Amino acid sequence: MATLTNMIDEVSMNLAGYTLTQDRSTYLETAITAVASSSASPTSLELGSTDNVGKGIVEIDEELIWIDTYDRVGNTATVAPYGRAYLGTTLAAHAADAKVTISPTFPRFSIKRAINDTINAIGSSIFAASTTTITSNAAVAAFRLPTTGDSLNIRNVLAIAYQSIGASKEWIPIRTWRFDSNANSTAFTSGQTVSIYDVVPSGRTIQIVYSKDPVVFTNSFFIVNNKALTSNVATLTTSDAHGFAAGDIVGVEGVDSTFDGEFTIVAIPSTTTFTYAKTASNVTSAAVSPTGKVGYTFANKTGLPESCKDLVILGATYRLLSNLDPARAGMVSPQADEVDNKRPYGSSQSLTKQVYALYSQRLAEEIKSQQDKYPIRVHYSL
Repeated sequence: MATLTNMIDEVSMNLAGYTLTQDRSTYLETAITAVASSSASPTSLELGSTDNVGKGIVEIDEELIWIDTYDRVGNTATVAPYGRAYLGTTLAAHAADAKVTISPTFPRFSIKRAINDTINAIGSSIFAASTTTITSNAAVAAFRLPTTGDSLNIRNVLAIAYQSIGASKEWIPIRTWRFDSNANSTAFTSGQTVSIYDVVPSGRTIQIVYSKDPVVFTNSFFIVNNKALTSNVATLTTSDAHGFAAGDIVGVEGVDSTFDGEFTIVAIPSTTTFTYAKTASNVTSAAVSPTGKVGYTFANKTGLPESCKDLVILGATYRLLSNLDPARAGMVSPQADEVDNKRPYGSSQSLTKQVYALYSQRLAEEIKSQQDKYPIRVHYSL
């Protein structure tokens, strides 16, 4: 199962092997809400331990928080008025028992950004492939893409075929067509059309295989706080609106062994619930404690092949490794000398080159794989 949360964990694991000092951590004893801290009503964190806590940054989930004061006796930390959603991270609620990382070397939001930057970067070499269908009409030559709804943002059309009449089930290639990515927006509101000049019987289904840019991640996960299972249909409830749609493939974790796994969503009863097929004994509606997580899978969200996951992880790793040495530049001389005895300055650049070489090799392999799967097809355009 490859969700963004899993990918962030994998990148973090890769990076942890290259750092001299591992991040220290504790946990939240009491949940906190998504409310900004203020001088009149500062946010207080009740922690499992404050042994390693000091004035500075801590990370909970993907939010950075600036700690202003701390109490080692009461194991609490007070957040500065400017401390929530620090450095442009997103203000969020955090559940009890959530991990609190102290002065993270690689914050999770930075890893997420590196993953999205890599997805955008490889989009110039590798495309996301998808399909749409239209219905042939002998009186029409130019067809809106898609037939209804918003634009598909098609980069290029790869192949077109129509389903033959009869029991053969054959899909017959269409050889003469023209794709217009800048169609008249008054006549075609999506701004994209395909004109078909082969003779296709009316009423036949035409399938269009097309390429588009990969889609980056927005949310890493949504918190799951309730579960139920009736007649082999599982229903999960999230704490916030999830934005899923029927047909999306999601990864569920931290609920329990019955509900965890990768599933295709069947229905969306409300903005905070979704259902999927699960063959198991009925489960009465109950709260999930501690809460679970659900998120889009890599292939479903980005549109890239599942095999590209490790390519993206390598790309994010080399992007972040290059920041290790600059982070040491501000160290005073005695500290720098001590660190340099164990890891010479510039060593991260050597590692960056090695990881980048692996990334480049994997990118070339994925390009070749995609070229084999979607060979250039000869067609005629009027």
